[in-house]
Amino acid sequence: MWDKDNTLETDKAWDAIHRYLSDGTTDFRGGSYPLNICILGGTQLYREEDYIINYVPPALTQISRSWFEEKYWQLPEDYDCDKGEEDLDYSWEYFCPMVEFFEKAAREGKPVIFTVDQ
Repeated sequence: MWDKDNTLETDKAWDAIHRYLSDGTTDFRGGSYPLNICILGGTQLYREEDYIINYVPPALTQISRSWFEEKYWQLPEDYDCDKGEEDLDYSWEYFCPMVEFFEKAAREGKPVIFTVDQ
């Protein structure tokens, strides 16, 4: 059972959010620290192909909507969604709670574990 007070879901927005925070790809080594480790970076805790489970340090800071939008429109052609305002808004709505979630984890000295099924 999940501890709902310490759980944050990003639905499918995790892919776009990672791309914004890194170099536009899903490569965890792309982009600049600490933003590039907030989703796919950190330490892999599971090595099979059906899930991604990573420990990531709670290192996310405030990011403006304008910065987020700029990164969105720069996503490469291999981004597997229809680019548009609806997709951008969807990603932004899931991203905003992440900042508070990471700040809370840092304050409380708790790890952040990212999981997604593939």
